[in-house]
Amino acid sequence: MKKKILHIQTIRNVLAISFLLLFILSLTNNFYKIPIFNFQFFSTLERILIDFSYIALGTFLTLLLLTFLFGRIYCSFLCPLGLLQEIIFYLAKPFCKFNKTFEKNKIYKYLIASVFYGALFGSSVFLAKYLEPYTIFVSASSLTKTSLIIVSAIILLVILRSRFFCTNICPVGTILGLISRYSIFKINIDKSKCVKCGMCVKNCQSNSIDIENGIVQNETCVKCFKCVGTCKLNAINYKKDNIKKDTQKEKLFDITKRRFIFDAICLGTFFVTFKRISYKVKNEIGRIKNIILPPGARSNKEFVSNCLNCNLCTKNCPQNIIKPKDETFGAVHLDLSENFCKFDCNICSHVCPTGALKRLTLKEKQNTKIGKAFINTSECIQCGLCVETCPKNAITKLDGEAPTVDGNKCIGCGKCALECPVKTIFINGIEEQETDLKN
Repeated sequence: MKKKILHIQTIRNVLAISFLLLFILSLTNNFYKIPIFNFQFFSTLERILIDFSYIALGTFLTLLLLTFLFGRIYCSFLCPLGLLQEIIFYLAKPFCKFNKTFEKNKIYKYLIASVFYGALFGSSVFLAKYLEPYTIFVSASSLTKTSLIIVSAIILLVILRSRFFCTNICPVGTILGLISRYSIFKINIDKSKCVKCGMCVKNCQSNSIDIENGIVQNETCVKCFKCVGTCKLNAINYKKDNIKKDTQKEKLFDITKRRFIFDAICLGTFFVTFKRISYKVKNEIGRIKNIILPPGARSNKEFVSNCLNCNLCTKNCPQNIIKPKDETFGAVHLDLSENFCKFDCNICSHVCPTGALKRLTLKEKQNTKIGKAFINTSECIQCGLCVETCPKNAITKLDGEAPTVDGNKCIGCGKCALECPVKTIFINGIEEQETDLKN
């Protein structure tokens, strides 16, 4: 029996390490074709809402099914921020005195999740940049200041309260936790074998074990299986839940006379948050009015509302022209000053896990207008290099005259501007991208 218990923990550890390595390789511009980030709960949900595909829907439903069957195993080996917290937990364990008190469900996590998903369905991922684990992790890997501060705060929280972020703040964890309450397989304590030695509590990252009452709170349990592996009496098991719900009933939250006041606060917070989100998006749109966005961004408004600033497109651009959001430009953008957008490349739209960049076929990308070339004819030396280098044949030149740009054919790739020896060609951004397969 003990070998089987250890085997469960070993499988989980191998999967966790394997996925963590794939995350690291993906972030270092390796194996981008492996859709490791496409298995993330939030990015998959966002792709369904923004750039629907049956693959995304199937992936999302699979994650929900796995959670219903096995509990929060997504948090166990698929969430990169969760894996980072686990590493910090065990690195700091010899030096820090963790708070190992049993943590009950906090009522405010449901409020956080309500506002978070309400904003998502309202076409804004503004809150995701501050609360969603995948977004925080990947943005921090790009050394984004805000995400680095958030990760530092989460690391401090791990040292003080273990996986408190995962159990009582994370909106993804809240949804998966609610499903885990009814999961088929659960961790349970056999009270006839348990001697309350406390070894399971000591190794629990999520403070989900109430050793005095012999209860494991599966809603917050992140399924690391450390408790199962460390119990020498086999008093903790992970199996199909056939135990009658008597002492193990968990209330979602207490209903008291203050419930009406709480509901009013929830509703007020919800509307205030939406108002702030709308204001923030309008400010961001103003900052990107004249910049050039990557192919597949559709429009300024849609891109600002949907881009998580995960910077996978910036890491995987072979031309190194996609730049992250900064203090000058309020969104991921193209910098065509030193290179151009390759005509036969559509990598950026395929590495985007959320659908903020619509996945374009190569033919669609080659016919998607991301900008428009402008020639300063007063300074043009009429060398004709722009005519020769344009992949769309959008620039023509008559003898003795300056070249002209056909706005219907030009896609704004920037190759002509790069080749111009006197730098009289400029690429202007457009507010809404267009794809015309006829050209």
